[in-house]
Amino acid sequence: MTNRIQFSDLILEKYVLNELSPVVRRQLEQALLTDEQLQQRVSDIKSSNQAFASQINADVMLAQIQRKQEVQTDSAKSANWRPVLTLVATVVIAVSILVLPVQKNDQLEYNPDGIDGVRLKGLEPELKLYRKMIEGAERLSANSIVHEGDVIQLGYVAADARYGMIFSIDGNAGITLHFPENAQSSSLLTTSGEAPLSHAYQLDDAPYFERFYFVTSSQPVPVAQLLQRLKLQVAEQVDVIKLDLPEAYRQFSFKLRKADE
Repeated sequence: MTNRIQFSDLILEKYVLNELSPVVRRQLEQALLTDEQLQQRVSDIKSSNQAFASQINADVMLAQIQRKQEVQTDSAKSANWRPVLTLVATVVIAVSILVLPVQKNDQLEYNPDGIDGVRLKGLEPELKLYRKMIEGAERLSANSIVHEGDVIQLGYVAADARYGMIFSIDGNAGITLHFPENAQSSSLLTTSGEAPLSHAYQLDDAPYFERFYFVTSSQPVPVAQLLQRLKLQVAEQVDVIKLDLPEAYRQFSFKLRKADE
């Protein structure tokens, strides 16, 4: 009896994103020659990715960003707490929480292998990132190189999670909340398929990286409390795969590398 290699959804997803090692890719492509069911699974993944990317309208995204930035600018002036992003090399970077609906700008569940960008489509919560292009959008993989000014659209798959929050930490130790819209809003997730966030996000000039986190729970997430907890953590270490959170929370992170890293 011939033993047939079983390929997980994770492997197929990484194949579509061109993230497989040469050895695994050759094995999969050999199997694709004769396995019609496998061919259909790959086709379904490609169709799913393309369908979501085609939804993202560049003009709508830019309009949303401009409106959010105007609101952010007015709020910052009145509160007088907007962080200065132009830093001299000798200045110590201050740790600040940027709880903003949008301004600046893989999916990874913490795992013992430490592989950045691991996704279990349909089985685990998943975070997806897309970069706005002249036409449509490009799906980003873990450790993609990005630049200041890039416009990023986030989406998530809740899977079996009911509540969650999405935020990012940049190379200046700035924390930006992406979902919910603010710390007082509901953390209830959309559980039907892939859910794009209502706004896009423009990367600023923070150096080195921007790491996005998707934290999920079966109970409502106390967003404000977690943000305060994160402030203390990033004061000690900025770029971490797994944050120090209670065991009740599942964590996924997705890192983008800035072009000057």
